[in-house]
Formats: sequence, structure tokens, C-alpha cells
Amino acid sequence: MNGAPAPALEYLGWSGLRIAGTGGELCIDPPAGAALALDRPMHALLTHGHPEHVAGTLAHLRNPARTAPVRAAAAAPVCRYLRRHAVVPGDQIEACAPGQRFDMAGFAIDVFEWQHMPLLPPGIGAALQRLMTIAARPRLAANIVLSGMRGPWPFPMLGFRLSGAEGARILVYGEGLHRRTDSGELDRIREALPADLLLAAVEPEDAEVLPDLFRRIGAPAVGLYEAHRPWREAFGMPLADLDALAAAVAGIGLRAAVLRPGMADPATLPQALSVESGAKAALERKPPFSSAGSPSAGP
Repeated sequence: MNGAPAPALEYLGWSGLRIAGTGGELCIDPPAGAALALDRPMHALLTHGHPEHVAGTLAHLRNPARTAPVRAAAAAPVCRYLRRHAVVPGDQIEACAPGQRFDMAGFAIDVFEWQHMPLLPPGIGAALQRLMTIAARPRLAANIVLSGMRGPWPFPMLGFRLSGAEGARILVYGEGLHRRTDSGELDRIREALPADLLLAAVEPEDAEVLPDLFRRIGAPAVGLYEAHRPWREAFGMPLADLDALAAAVAGIGLRAAVLRPGMADPATLPQALSVESGAKAALERKPPFSSAGSPSAGP
């Protein structure tokens, strides 16, 4: 089964993604302000509990005009937080954990764990400068801290591999690829969850090491986005040069493209993300982990 196209993919800003499945649209960390249909079921995967990752799903659950149910899967602490706002009959907020496999929106979903990118740049001087930059905008910094305190416990951080019966295997690595990523973790992911397309967040401080990390994962195509760009712009921090990184990734033999808001039709995606799929074979194999079963409606 060669030449299977990647499904329609839309970057929503922050870490938000929307991917078309045979069973409907699947959102990953939809941000606040994302356009989510109120009269059609919503499917969502949440990587962790930081405010910008939970905000869109929370707002959708709270929307009094919503008439269609939500099915969301996330780590148990995030689920406990969201269930308080699940009021439409049929809403399902399901806890999942690394090693589980379940189906959602026409995809088989495999769950794995990653560690969050560092909050401060490397080096004492650079770290102190960053803290001073944040301190220079105390109101913004306080709002971010308070939002985090009001939200759920953010751990664990979850990644997802999406396998469609007729499409590419997509590895959503969130904010887990950075200068402190454990190489052994990548080796385990490559072996257990081979993928055709890797979707990864970028911080400028990690750009130099990312091509090697991408190559280690083994996916032939990479989609890049800058998850924290709104905050970095607000604080006046350096921004990632995603086009330069995409060129560097292409230089080591991988296909790469920058994801920008509004890319919803596969025809608008750069040819770089045309992948060959082994998804059907993957679905026919034994699950790569000892499956813990379907997501749980419990804690």
C-alpha cells in the first residue's frame, strides 16, 4: 500500500491540530478560539494539562450553545478537571495512559509518554536573561502562573500515534523533542511506533539538535510548528526560524514543511508531506505495547 496520502491536516495555532479521520475530525490540544462545530460531535486528544493545551476543549465543553457530545482522551488529572464541565448527554471524558491503544474518529491511537521541553535556555547567563525578560512583564507572567495553578495537574505528558486504515501513520510528539530528550526514549519509540509523518513543536534554543532527533525517530516526513510563539512574541523573546530548520531537515534527507494556521486541505500542504504509508500492515500486527485496553471513564 504505497503512496497513501496524509489526511487533511489543519494547524490551529499554539499546539493545536485538526486531522480528518474516517470517523470525523480529530482535534489535538485545540487552543482557545479554535472554531469547533457546536452541532457535530467533537473528538479530542489532549497531550497534557498546561493551560493553552486544555483551553479550547474546556471552552467548548462550557459553551451553552453546544448540542453535540464531546469525546476526549487525556491523562487522568486532565480528565478529572474536564469532567466538571461535561454537561451534554453523551459527553465522554476518558483517561488514557502510556501503552494503551484505542480507536477514535477512525484512527487507531497508540499512547506514549514524553518529557516537556525546558522552560529556560541553556547556560546560566542566558537563563538569567530570560528570567529578567519575564520579570519585566509582571502582569503577563502572573496571569500565566495563575492560569496554570487554576488548571489541572499537567503530568504526565502524552504523545499519540494515529494510524488510519488507508492513510499515513502520524506521530504527534508535542513538545517532547528538545536538547534534553533521552536518546533511548527515541529508540524505543522508533521501534514500537514507526511512523510516516512526525509532527513536532519547536523552540529556537533546540533548533540545532532537532534534525538529528528527527532522523533518530525514523519518520521520512516532518511537520514543524512553534507552539509557544504567542507567549514568546508577548515577552519579546527570540522566535524560531522554522523555514531554516525545514531546510536543515531536508539537508539530512527528510521531507519537511512548516505548519501555518489555516492549512486545512491536503492539496495546500507542501509536497514534502506526501508520505508512503504502512498503516494497514501496522494495524494488522499485534499492538506494539502490552495494551492496557480502551481509555477509562474512571479517574
